Amino acid sequence: MLICPNCGTANTDDSKFCENCGTKLEGEAQYVPEETGETKVEPAAEPENAPNMESDEEPTAEPEQAAEPEEEQVESAERPEEQVSAFDQPVEPEAQPEPEQWQQGSSDQGFDPGMDQGFDPGMDQGFDLGVDQNYDPNMNQGFDQDFTQNMAAGGAPRKKMSRLQIAVILEAVCLVLLVVAFFAIGNSRSSAISVAEKYFEAYADQDWEEVYGMLELPDGDFIQEDQYEKIMDASEQPEITNFQVREPVGNVGDGITQTFEVNYSINGQGQSSTTVTVVKQSRKSMLFFDTWKVSADGLIAQDYSIYVPKGAQTAVDGVQLTEDYLVSEEEGQACYQISIFNGVHSIQAEIPWCETYEAQFDTTAQAEYAVSGLALSEEGTQAVETKLQEAMETYCQAALAGSSFDEVKELFAEGAPDSNEDYYENLRNSLEADRYSSAQQLQLSGFECDVSEVGTYNGSLQAELSYDYDVSYTYQGMFDDAPESRTKDGSSYASAQFVYDGDTYKLWSFTPGSIWY
Repeated sequence: MLICPNCGTANTDDSKFCENCGTKLEGEAQYVPEETGETKVEPAAEPENAPNMESDEEPTAEPEQAAEPEEEQVESAERPEEQVSAFDQPVEPEAQPEPEQWQQGSSDQGFDPGMDQGFDPGMDQGFDLGVDQNYDPNMNQGFDQDFTQNMAAGGAPRKKMSRLQIAVILEAVCLVLLVVAFFAIGNSRSSAISVAEKYFEAYADQDWEEVYGMLELPDGDFIQEDQYEKIMDASEQPEITNFQVREPVGNVGDGITQTFEVNYSINGQGQSSTTVTVVKQSRKSMLFFDTWKVSADGLIAQDYSIYVPKGAQTAVDGVQLTEDYLVSEEEGQACYQISIFNGVHSIQAEIPWCETYEAQFDTTAQAEYAVSGLALSEEGTQAVETKLQEAMETYCQAALAGSSFDEVKELFAEGAPDSNEDYYENLRNSLEADRYSSAQQLQLSGFECDVSEVGTYNGSLQAELSYDYDVSYTYQGMFDDAPESRTKDGSSYASAQFVYDGDTYKLWSFTPGSIWY
């Protein structure tokens, strides 16, 4: 009979494969004669498909150790009554340890192709009962049929993956695909040219909310979305039917800005072109992608100057001009500077003694704007007349008393011209007593005020005042024993310019006219 070199099962002489484990039986022919009970081994040629079982480790058995089974065989022959076959010995089944995966080159699976392939029945079929008393010839000693067939075919054993391993691998593949798709889509949508295309598409659709959100704009009270939408809705925008965005020839860029050329068609007008410049922002989109904004160059009027009368409450597009935008105040005029969208804007000013001022201005047509053409209200006209009369009487009484200009300086706005003092000195000198006469009283009457205009430059009020005067004075001639009381009457006119100083109107310039006696 043939003994399987793998599992030790006895097979018939004509068997080609082991009946228990399926191993091909071409390595050795073994039989046991009935008379002597000795096992004879006939060496056979190595099977063609025998796996390469050479180990990288040193053989575990020395040549002297390989001869030990023969000595045991002799002892077994001398004492046949004590010989017990491993196949006849009852074995109590025990829990077998989990078989280890066989690795090529390892010899700890109970089978070493580098060892002598001979089989000696005197050696308990090649097994040491002192080591493992639970041998079962029906067991495959940790090998399955697939493993044995794979070894017979000369290939390495295949290790099956668990469901958890397969799930982990699938999840890793999906994660990689998601990351690749994430970066591909993100780079595509956040690229400079895609931003330029999206911007011009919104512009062609006149979606001003979308356009505003893509602009790089400075902070300011006059740079607001509703203001931009009003300007764009009020402007006449052409109907764009088709467009193409491309990089112009020679456009290298500096890494911060990129400029693209846009060719587009206008309904009924033909082809036209423009440029769109995008600017890279310091912040990242979604932590990884560049952020681009469309440059607002040409859309914003930077530091646009607006001149209004000092003290006027002024609003542009409904937004109040506060002291934050005030840059200077001089000659009764205040100058504000703001940054605002280019286009047509509304302005409203509340100026004391004047009608409410309302107008429009175009930043693209005017380099600066000054409030002008103010009209006095009825209350304002009466206030100017009263103010001028009071100033005239105070001025003349101080001159009659011979007071200095400091007495009337409070009537004038800060920074008024020095010529006002000269006019005052002239009136005071004319009323001053001399050798023959001395003015005692001065009465003014018959006031008629004419507010000729409101200044176009600084909102000043121009007015003329005609009046009658009556001077009471004493005269003493060279040969008179006592002074004689006399009176002198006449008429004259004064001109004045008022400016608002933030609290009220004050004189900017004043000529009192001539009073003679």
